Amino acid sequence: CRDLKDYPAALADFSKAIELQPENGYNYYWRGHTYWDLKDYPAALAEFGKMIEYDPSVADLVTRKCREILRLDPQLLSAHVVLGQAYLAKQDYQRAAVEAEGVIALDKNFTAGYLLLGEADFKLNLPRKASQALHTALVLAPFDAQIHHKYRLVKEKELEMEIETQIDHLELAKLYLQKGERDTAVRELQLAAKNPAKAAAAYNLSGNIYRAEGRDDLAAAQYNRALESAPLELFKFNLGTTYEAQGMVR
Repeated sequence: CRDLKDYPAALADFSKAIELQPENGYNYYWRGHTYWDLKDYPAALAEFGKMIEYDPSVADLVTRKCREILRLDPQLLSAHVVLGQAYLAKQDYQRAAVEAEGVIALDKNFTAGYLLLGEADFKLNLPRKASQALHTALVLAPFDAQIHHKYRLVKEKELEMEIETQIDHLELAKLYLQKGERDTAVRELQLAAKNPAKAAAAYNLSGNIYRAEGRDDLAAAQYNRALESAPLELFKFNLGTTYEAQGMVR
């Protein structure tokens, strides 16, 4: 149908093919090329982007198409984003980051630019920068499930790298708590408590962990040890509320 210039019929045919074989990247290519013939370049780019998702080996083809579109419209942001996605597929992460930064320079509220930058920085092993980019994307699109998923992966990587370089047991415990690894955090706090300068804070944090688990007897013991190390009002308050939870008034 496309060869006969019957574009509506061609789009219907390719849409049906995608419905039957959604993981066949070339179905998206032909639907995209039909939009191309109609000079609907944003719609064509959306199809080329999906094509890369299902078949990264087509990155060179998509790169050529994006460059052709950019020759016609150098400021078309979606073309820069899809070109960046093609670079990601080709493992050319630096170029992907450059495309993303160019998009953001043109429009600081273009969510896809920050998403692309976050992915590129993550691949460049720059989780902190990736986290910042994806956080901005979340501010712009707070209900986007894809961004939430990528942000969570980046934060996990960032935590892992901090853990690898951290030698302070108290700080390590805090990082493990952020990862949800309470048992490992408790072990780190036991090591931290051997340092007199860290002992009070370590006992207090241990108490907080046990309180969250409903183990008030263990929590009270940790708060008492924190008070023995440093008689701070915070530790007294934590101990008092723990006794109240146990039905004990002191």
